[in-house]
Amino acid sequence: MTPDCEVASIAERFNESCSAYDAAKRALKREDVSSYEQGLRKAMRESVGAVEQALKVYIGNLDADIAPSDQESFKHIETFVDLLRMFRKYAKPKLSRELWNWCMKGRGLRNLSEHEPATVPPREEVARAIRHARKIISDYFHELEPNALARCSADTDFEPADSDSELSEKTYYRYRDLRIPLISSIDLVTHLAERYQCECLVFGGTPIPIETA
Repeated sequence: MTPDCEVASIAERFNESCSAYDAAKRALKREDVSSYEQGLRKAMRESVGAVEQALKVYIGNLDADIAPSDQESFKHIETFVDLLRMFRKYAKPKLSRELWNWCMKGRGLRNLSEHEPATVPPREEVARAIRHARKIISDYFHELEPNALARCSADTDFEPADSDSELSEKTYYRYRDLRIPLISSIDLVTHLAERYQCECLVFGGTPIPIETA
């Protein structure tokens, strides 16, 4: 049985990702670009971090179940790939290939956004990270209370559309009645210039998101 404090810590970190994601969406509506990007980074960081913590806790409580041939490797897990391999071998139910692939991709996106200041994880990928993190945590920590993991808009954002509507969206873009948030915002242009440390083109006194040099 996993100690309650360890499970609670995993759930708390996951819930932080949900809060950050919804905060990012609210920031987008009020055209606060900086807060939007910070929210996405935090949501990705906390969702992936919750999964990393979950894998470590789960494996750490399997000491007696590890085969003798893996005992030495178990004691010297140094990389995330080693941890993931050990988890996939011993976790019940077995981690699916889809979730394995996401763990690798999600961690890469998280690391990139953490170490490259100009990089922001796509909102669709952040929403996917939260959904996959929820599944991993709930599948392997049954002792969690039913409402321990928070719900947020990431649970329903970017769900696959039916084939007919998907085809329609690809062929008929409703440019007259769909507004793209921030596309004409002076704040956005200024923010991009600051983030990439360059000067934007100014035409008729209006900044345009085109680098001058």
